[in-house]
Amino acid sequence: MKYLHRLPPFEEKTRPDLILLDMNIPKKNGFEILKEIKNDADLKAIPVIILSTSKAAMDINRSYLLHANCFISKPGELKEYFGKIKEIMTFWLTTANLPTKPEKGFNALNNIEPAGHPVNELFS
Repeated sequence: MKYLHRLPPFEEKTRPDLILLDMNIPKKNGFEILKEIKNDADLKAIPVIILSTSKAAMDINRSYLLHANCFISKPGELKEYFGKIKEIMTFWLTTANLPTKPEKGFNALNNIEPAGHPVNELFS
């Protein structure tokens, strides 16, 4: 989270265009981090892909309720895992159109589309 918020020592770092988030990480679990990202006006438009060993409906549903953009169960074999990562990167960084980073001072709620348009929900 320090990196995403560009806190010391990451002040000069660029925010990622895509976040791959594992549910089982030290200190905070992935659900807590996902909630933080999606509740932060500066971060919420970054797509978050959940990678998990879980295939439990409860984990999948909770991820989407917390506004994950995708939930992918990790395959057990390393070769399959790397193949899955390649598929993710191809789709999200080549095929999908990701949100652009607004210019400083740009108010997305007032400058994208008329009120009530789904695009506004990305930045509200």
